[in-house]
Amino acid sequence: MGNLEPLSSVDAAWLGMEDSTNLMMVSGILTLEKPIDFNRLKQVLETRMLQFRRFRQRVVQPKLAITPAYWEDDPNFDINTHLLRVALPAPGDQATLQEMVSDIMSTPLDFAKPLWHVTVIENYGEGCAIMTRLHHCIADGMALVMVLLSMTDFSPNAKHTSDRPKEEPEENRAGGPITARFKRGSSAVTRLRKRARRAVA
Repeated sequence: MGNLEPLSSVDAAWLGMEDSTNLMMVSGILTLEKPIDFNRLKQVLETRMLQFRRFRQRVVQPKLAITPAYWEDDPNFDINTHLLRVALPAPGDQATLQEMVSDIMSTPLDFAKPLWHVTVIENYGEGCAIMTRLHHCIADGMALVMVLLSMTDFSPNAKHTSDRPKEEPEENRAGGPITARFKRGSSAVTRLRKRARRAVA
């Protein structure tokens, strides 16, 4: 099948539960004390997150129900279709942010493209928020934490080279969610809390 890879049974199950009233997405938000450089964030996504092939693949669902869905490299992949910048209306407080997040979460992902999206929400207080959405067939909640970790550094002066874990060799994969692709640290959540305020600063 070349670059085609059938979905695992678990991933296919998550995909099968998707409908207009049940969007199978995992969402996460980073709130930052200061605005971020949008172009730098784009570079971070390109050099870090896109190293994982799954974020450059789309799901193909054959017309025949007996034929399983599969992953396919998106020949027209463009990071600009996965990254959006919006301004939070006044007064830019938590209630306004929650309302916007609710609207974003009710918007389906485009199944013609890789199933993830990042929205930078500006004018949140004196800073901003970064909302990341992944389809559940790509990742679960812990994997989303790891994705957010992969975009952060301990130091604001860190270089843009990636220090995140590499993808494991194909023969070592179990075929489940992308969680299995990461070599997990002892406490991803703790590290995320320490890094979040310095994320792409």
